[in-house]
Amino acid sequence: MTRPAYASSLFALALAGSLVGCHTPSSKLPLDELTKQEQDKQGGEQAEVLEPLPVERPADMLPRTVPVMAEAVRPAEILRWFQPLKTIPEFEAARAEAATMLGGDLLDPQQWAQLGIDVNGPAGFGILDLRSQAMFAYVSTSDARRLEDTVRRLAQATGSQDRIAATDIGKARLLRLDDEASLILREGVAMMVFVDRPDEAPHDFAAMVATIDPREALGRDDGFSWARSRMREVDDGLVFVAPRVLIDAIQAEGNYDSDYGVRYAQEQLDEARRRGAPQQEIQEMEARLTEEQRWAAERQRERQSEQQLVREIFGPIDAVVLSADLRDDGVDGQGQVRMPGTALLRRLFVAGDSESPLMQGLDEAPLFVLDGRIDLSVFVTLVDMMAKADGESIEEVNQKIQSETGVDVLRDLIPTLRGDGGMAVTLSKPLDKAKLGKIEDNLGASGHVGLSKPDAMRSLLDGLVQRKQLAGALTKAKRGDGWVLKIPEWREMQLAIVGDRLLVSSDPGFIARVRDAKPGAQAQALAAAEHPLRGPMPTPAARLYQRWVWLALLQSNEPWEQRPEDMLYFMNEHSDLTPDEAAKVPRSKEFKKKFKELEKATAAVNAFNRKRSQRQFERALKMTEQFGDFGMQLEVLGDGLGVHGSWRYAKGFSPIEVGINGFLMGSMDDDWTEYERLNQESYRIQDELRMIRMTDLDAAAAKQKGTSK
Repeated sequence: MTRPAYASSLFALALAGSLVGCHTPSSKLPLDELTKQEQDKQGGEQAEVLEPLPVERPADMLPRTVPVMAEAVRPAEILRWFQPLKTIPEFEAARAEAATMLGGDLLDPQQWAQLGIDVNGPAGFGILDLRSQAMFAYVSTSDARRLEDTVRRLAQATGSQDRIAATDIGKARLLRLDDEASLILREGVAMMVFVDRPDEAPHDFAAMVATIDPREALGRDDGFSWARSRMREVDDGLVFVAPRVLIDAIQAEGNYDSDYGVRYAQEQLDEARRRGAPQQEIQEMEARLTEEQRWAAERQRERQSEQQLVREIFGPIDAVVLSADLRDDGVDGQGQVRMPGTALLRRLFVAGDSESPLMQGLDEAPLFVLDGRIDLSVFVTLVDMMAKADGESIEEVNQKIQSETGVDVLRDLIPTLRGDGGMAVTLSKPLDKAKLGKIEDNLGASGHVGLSKPDAMRSLLDGLVQRKQLAGALTKAKRGDGWVLKIPEWREMQLAIVGDRLLVSSDPGFIARVRDAKPGAQAQALAAAEHPLRGPMPTPAARLYQRWVWLALLQSNEPWEQRPEDMLYFMNEHSDLTPDEAAKVPRSKEFKKKFKELEKATAAVNAFNRKRSQRQFERALKMTEQFGDFGMQLEVLGDGLGVHGSWRYAKGFSPIEVGINGFLMGSMDDDWTEYERLNQESYRIQDELRMIRMTDLDAAAAKQKGTSK
């Protein structure tokens, strides 16, 4: 939802890059030919051609085949996220230089007018064509002539002013910057078109943008018009996706040159026959060709199965729109997926009819929550489709599970389920930087599963207790009628059936609170409408929540520690002694004394690595805490699915600033000179140990030779 933030920057970077590296003007569609076509429209048989409609929005200049685009409705609002970049010295120097070349600062909305850009008009970017890697980026213009002057000033600064070819086409002005990039100025819009593979482009996209009639453009497309109508007044931008167009493009690209191996093997065989290669060589090449053909056919079947699966799941989706309101304390977003009621994804989700016990019963703060309800029959159909795409069937998958667990999922488990359920990963106590290898001990988990047949589930669990496959991992609880699941190297999970739900938790109090309808310590916070997990939907079909602090867990591993004994790989290496003979030679007093020095040096290296890991964890924890938390709810609509998302963070927070600081933090506070010194000291001692050991083995070998005489 924040992609529109890069629109103006992308526009400027593409423009600058094109001018710096421009080549001769494109011959895809010469400018004089474009001008001649425009003149031909003025009379003769072309007189009956309808005049193009006025351009009302940038999408009126784009073809309907655009698969993805993002647009900032109010660029000035989004520019606020980028202001902290000014505090970075390296960026500030580059920004000042760019501002001098352009004649204005792109990060200052007050200076956009100096460049001919309208800060109050839409700006955006997107994809024109995947195969040719054609992209576009646009801004609104307040003065097209001034913007062209800005372009030419930049071209002069880069020494490429003589390579720009320009012409007027109706109400558009087209500037060819090189074979790959063009700038189109048309009715209040400046659009950069960049084609990385112009020879593979199905159209001259620059000419299309300059001449397309808005009647035929994306702006009048039904899906795009629907997407625009979904936006709220407060939204600062949108992302539009046409899934069918995108799927077609991706699958077409995936099919390209898929038989290269077969063609190459055939070419090699033909060449061998032409030069009269020996029969054995030809037979080997024929066998290779046959094998390549077999592999190609297998890959083709797999690809077709995967493509069919994607089309069946996502093909019915007509359009997707996401929009967002960027606020000082977070981002409030919403979106819709338009599809018919018969679509599989539409049928998969079921509107909730009751409050999740996770919203009331949690005592521990949630890190991650997934909750909702699905139609189990549709889910089984989806799993069957996925299994078939992988060359199996759902029955085969079910048999594998049954052989490992003794449970017939299709006939014994699924009939006991209602379709609703959820799970939460919680933080049971603060993260401790001194125990990086045991961070998981600070985590907890709770969950619930709705039951249509509680007694059948009870019998199923009692039966699992007796299964040898579980090796005692699931046992009956010592008190009550519940069960205990022992998870290796972690915690015990309590299980109990309460009413028509199976409850699971590492916190025994969770089950008791749900049974007694008592609120947990988190209930009040989760009841607030502004909490991202709660959202505006009382009983959505699905909820998703996460605190970004979970990313810090990726930095929580204990560092690898060196062991002095592992460094003694040379202990039994000698030219005259076998490894077994050398192993019997005891360590000398001198060796043992030097080995203690190695232990001390290794401990210093390990201590350095441990402190560095702790600092990295602290930095990651601080950064992710600033990112706050995010929640999303999904609801079933008459024409598809709706989603609401909320990203909550501290007022004044800038994701751009924190993201850059996170990128740079890897080198902060790490004294690599000291690290190198410690390692060199360890290497020096290892070399001395090697020499001492060699002397000891030489003496042992000499003694052995003397004894043998």
